[in-house]
Parts: sequence; structure tokens; C-alpha cells
Amino acid sequence: MNFNKYIVAALIACGTLTSCSDFLNVDQVSTIDPSSFWSSPDDVIAYYYGCNDKFRDINNSTYLEEDRGDSFIPGDIGPASNAWSQYLDKENTADMTSYYNAIFHFNQLYNEGSKVNFGSRDALKKQILGSALSMRAHTYFKLIKTWGDVPLVTDVYTGSNTPIIGKTPVNEVMTQILSDVDAAIGMYTEDAIGNKNFWSKAASYALKADVLMYKAKVLGGGSTDLMEAIKCIDWIEAHANVSLEENYADIFSSSNKVNSEIVLSTYFDRYEQAYQYGRFTKPGYGNLANTHNYADMASTQGGRARAVYAPSLELEKTYDVNMNDTRRSVSILYPLVVQSTQKVNKTDYDNGTYTLDTPENGLDMFGDERDVVRYEGDDNSIVVICTHWDSLTPISNKFRGTYYDDLQDRVFDDDVILYRWGGLLLLRAEAKAATNDIAGAVVDLDQVRQRASTGAYSGAMDKDSVEKEILAERFRELFLELKRWPDLVRANAWGTINIYDVIPNLKGKTTPILWPFSDDDLRDNDKLVQNDGYSGISNS
Repeated sequence: MNFNKYIVAALIACGTLTSCSDFLNVDQVSTIDPSSFWSSPDDVIAYYYGCNDKFRDINNSTYLEEDRGDSFIPGDIGPASNAWSQYLDKENTADMTSYYNAIFHFNQLYNEGSKVNFGSRDALKKQILGSALSMRAHTYFKLIKTWGDVPLVTDVYTGSNTPIIGKTPVNEVMTQILSDVDAAIGMYTEDAIGNKNFWSKAASYALKADVLMYKAKVLGGGSTDLMEAIKCIDWIEAHANVSLEENYADIFSSSNKVNSEIVLSTYFDRYEQAYQYGRFTKPGYGNLANTHNYADMASTQGGRARAVYAPSLELEKTYDVNMNDTRRSVSILYPLVVQSTQKVNKTDYDNGTYTLDTPENGLDMFGDERDVVRYEGDDNSIVVICTHWDSLTPISNKFRGTYYDDLQDRVFDDDVILYRWGGLLLLRAEAKAATNDIAGAVVDLDQVRQRASTGAYSGAMDKDSVEKEILAERFRELFLELKRWPDLVRANAWGTINIYDVIPNLKGKTTPILWPFSDDDLRDNDKLVQNDGYSGISNS
């Protein structure tokens, strides 16, 4: 297969669809003539690649997920979003255009692709159609988590008489999501995951588990949905070729993208996409060039990085629970300014019988709190470097991108990880705890903890304590992987936490969990009613 040929054809196909605005607008006109374009498997394959590109685009942002949670503080450059500050209204929100743009294409791929005869390549046709349904289901899932009731469109409208569709009740949209996922699962002919950058039976089962957890906890689905979510993850464990990576850092290595832990990720290449969202958590060249550990930072010279966000104090505190947690250094890097340097005999250091010239704790000469970083020397010594970093913002160390010698710079080309086995183990633990299988929940929890070198869970075994611990463990394990806000929303609805007490920027506010519709969306669709807690369309 000539991959480049299909990429070019996909761009042509998607570029000639003028109906890519959204399903909120009356005028939906396709310039692709179905009688000419949808005539061969190659047409369908080309469109399939284009749809995967659009799916990647709408999932390459922290805005709807991490921004609203407690993962971030403003970085050195900023500015933080309105979602992070929790100041949302009809003029400061996301709009749905790009998502319905993508849904149009997923509908087109499924509806038109179904009519094309693939001959002996019927398995490929089923793979493509299953992927179209999975992408549509995933996108509608994102929409209902964000706005609740949203317009549900599964047909392709190609004329000027396209109906304006108002809000569809969230439970009806949920029914369609699960119907799409089940249909997709039935289409895949292979149990094993082939290319982890494309949808598979295992990826669709992961999506189904995710959806069912939301349905059970937020929409009141109950124990039946929880048990079914467990079965979905059980299926992945039994049939898919996934396992925990031995080294947590290896999950995120740009040279190890489709590793054993990945179930589904969206592909990034330096020549195809400008950046992955991780660039907004990294420093530019020069910002921290005088720090002690600058060489360890995923900085860039060409303006590719912009430190809009940095890891939050809440994230740091959850790692503080166990200082042996190997995930901390993968997730957070502390810029260090040297205050003093001293060599200590290694034996004395190990025995704790050493004395520093300056106190380990307390204040330095500038009144700043000081941390102590220790490096093992080559001459049976420990180099004790007293540093302080409280005046320097910590940096996210995940999704570091790739350094290219020909550019003499770094490109943020990490794949966006949608589902991986570590996260699914903890999702199953959450489902088991919710069904009062506390022992089973801890078994799954401990698999992740052991990899992190934090040891087996030894806390209280009551339901509430274990559910809170699983929530905290998912924070430590899945930081910056677009899971924190959905996790907090589920936990809030289930009664595990009060989200208004957990997220600093929600304290003292009444900002609803669901987002407001934007003015543009409300103007485009006069049947769209603003969500509770927000004002309607402006008069300007």
C-alpha cells in the first residue's frame, strides 16, 4: 500500500468538503459527488486517513479536560485559559464547530463507505466502518461530557434544506454512543491490536468501558453498567496484546511510541502536524538557561514550546505521599538554582553521619525555601547541592518530543495517548470498588503501584477510602493524559469527593460542571437552549 498516496488523496477529499462547518448551521453543502468519489475502495481508504487526521486534531488539546481540573498552575509564559480559571460564560467557552465538522466526516465515511464493494478485502472494509463508528462515538462522548444535551446527527445532509437540530437528551445520545461502539466491536475481524494508532476491537472495548463508567456514575446507570465496564476491560486483558511497561518512563519515550502498554494513540509525525499539546507545558530556550539542570529540560530554541501551564501544587502533594514514587520525576522537573555545593563521604551519607556546611532545611540568604538535591559521585562520595526552586515554576516532564539533529532543536511529536493498560487497570479498580469488590479493586491498584515502586496499598479497606485512593492513583499515573477532569466529574457525581472543594479555582464559585454554549453556537442554531447556570445569547 502506498501510504503517501492515500494521505494526499485524503487531504484532497476533506479539503473539497465545504460542508465542514458544523451541524448547527442550516447550510450544509457537499461538493463531493457521491456518484464519482465513492466508487472504489481506494476512495474509502483515502477518506479514512483524512478522518483519522481530523480525529487527531480534535483530541490534541487540554482545554476541555486538564484545564478545568487541578493539574495545572500558570506557567512562566501563560496565560491560563478561562477553563482553568473557571470563569466560563457564553463569550468565554469552547464552541462545537470542530467536533461537528469531524462528525460530518465520520458519518460520511460510514454511510458512503458501507455502499462500496471491497471484494476480497471485506475485513479492511469492516475495520474502516468500525473505526468510523468508534470515532463518532468517542466524539459524541466528549460532547456530552462537556455540554450534556447536544444535537445528535448520524445522517449526511448535502443540500440547503438541512434541518436545524436542537438539543437531544443526553441519555438518547448515550444510547447512540453505546450502539455505535457495540456495532464497531462486532465488525472487527481480529482480536489482537494491529496498528495501535488506529481503532481496534480492544480500543473500542476501552471506549465502551470509559463510557459505561460515566453512564453508571454521572447519569445514574448503576451496577449493571459497572459490571459491564469490568467485563470490557477483562476482555482486553484476555485477548489484546497489551501489558504494563516495566519502566514508567518508557511509555512516553518518543522512540517507543507504540509500546506494549498502548491500546490506542493518535499518530504524530514532525512533517504532518505542527505540535502535540505537550508543547504548552515546556520552556522555551533561554527562559531557564542558567539553571543547574537546564540540560534535562525539554526546551526548544525555535519557539515550538510555550510554558502556558506547569504542574500544580495538588499534583506535587499527591506524589509527596510516597517519596519513592518513580513517576514523579517523569511527570515533574524542578528547575534548580545552586546555593552551595559540598562533597560528603558516601558511607557517612548512607549512615546519616554527615554534616553540611549549611543547614539542609530552612531559608537561604534570599529568604527562599531551599531543597537539597543529592548526586552520587564517582569517588565514593555524594555531591550535596543545596538549591532552591520555589521562585522557579516546576515543569511538566511528560511528552518531551524528539530532538532532531538536522534541526538542532526539539519537535513535540509525541502521540496523544487515548487508552493504555495502566489507566484501564485503574479504571477497572474504580469499577470494582464501586461494586464493593474492594479486594479485587486493590489487586488492580497494586499492579500499578508496584510498577511505580510505591508498594502494595496498605491503607484502610473501606469503600470510601479505597475509592479515594484509586482517584489519587489515577492522578499520579495519568497526569497530562486528559483524564483528570473526567475522573473528578465521575467522583463528584458518585459522592467520593465534592469537586468544589478539590479544585482550587472552583472554591467559592458556582460555575456549573457542564460548559456553556458559545454565542456562535447559539446564533447558528436557534433551537439550541443555553445550559443551566449561564446566560443566553448576547444582544451585541
